[in-house]
Amino acid sequence: APERCACEDMRYPNWPPETYADGSTPPLDALDEWRFRLGIYYLLVGNPEQGLTYIGSVAENPVVPLSRWVEPAKEFLDQYKSSQDIYKACLTTSYCDPRLAMVEAVELLPANALENPIASLQTLGITIRSTGTYDFDGDGQLERWITVLHKPEYKVEFWILAESDTGVNAIYVDVVEANITPIYSFDLDEPPPVIWLGNQKSFRMYRDPINREPYLATQPLIYFYDRVTMATTEQAAEILFYGGDPADAFDLLNSLELNNQLSCVTDVEICARYYAIRAIAAEFIGDQIEAAQSYLQIWIIAPDSPLATFARLKIEKSPNAPTLTPTPTLSPTITRTPTLTRTPTITTNPNVTRIPTKTPNPSYSPTPTITRTPSPTLTPSPTLADP
Repeated sequence: APERCACEDMRYPNWPPETYADGSTPPLDALDEWRFRLGIYYLLVGNPEQGLTYIGSVAENPVVPLSRWVEPAKEFLDQYKSSQDIYKACLTTSYCDPRLAMVEAVELLPANALENPIASLQTLGITIRSTGTYDFDGDGQLERWITVLHKPEYKVEFWILAESDTGVNAIYVDVVEANITPIYSFDLDEPPPVIWLGNQKSFRMYRDPINREPYLATQPLIYFYDRVTMATTEQAAEILFYGGDPADAFDLLNSLELNNQLSCVTDVEICARYYAIRAIAAEFIGDQIEAAQSYLQIWIIAPDSPLATFARLKIEKSPNAPTLTPTPTLSPTITRTPTLTRTPTITTNPNVTRIPTKTPNPSYSPTPTITRTPSPTLTPSPTLADP
């Protein structure tokens, strides 16, 4: 039977059990695996003394001489010479999360580490693909961002490095498809600004008022849907103006409302043009009621727009236009958004530095299962102006 552990500080003093939950029998070296993993967890939470004790017991005193965990333990210890080696050692095994190891290693850097960030991070064994600066929290001070590749089979990740009263903090944002990812900043009435990373994640970076440690708060992708509305409207316009099927153009535009993606938070003219193209498409397919309702929406949401004059003339001139009341029947119900003229400041990632470093190819256990942080799926309701 597998040797059991009777350590006083362990939650399961009789590990491994006689059988697992599925009825299978634990391997003879199950206790070594458990010690190895427990040692890594202690290191990741900043307790190197306890962590090295467990891993060292596997390397020097395995349960069975041919234990499968002796070599992984020795390889880990070969890389781990001090607390700042946690990231390099972490890459040798599938039981260590490199994100957690990176956070732990960066927090151990001296306060002036960001004066030469590339050298500081490469000393830790971190493979940087590109880097630049950006004011994520709107305080007038630039923070450092980097894209990182932990292992060849991993996705590139976007991180923010920010100084605080406690030192340097590393904040994971999201996986990205390319080393250089566009950053857009939307200045609201109250700081910090909303940061839009590419077309996939929207967030704001706050700071703890006591020690200024940064943290992220995910925001709905309403600004992203502004861009989607603009792109879809232009696509439908091209279909109409270059001889395509008007029904295809109308269905394309209608899909925005069906999927609750119609949005014009940054500029009401986005929705005015959307309804103008939608009305024209409806006229082409002979749906006069739909066309009149779309024209009326322009008049309601953007009365000062040149498109509103065009819409009023269309409704008055059309002999087939039905008599409409000021209450449209379109769904969803549209509510007023206080400030509709805010224009996003688009930044093209200035001072981007590509890092031509070689990708490490350490020896490690079988490929870990990568858990990718999902993109937010919140769907904002359209926010337009009342008459």
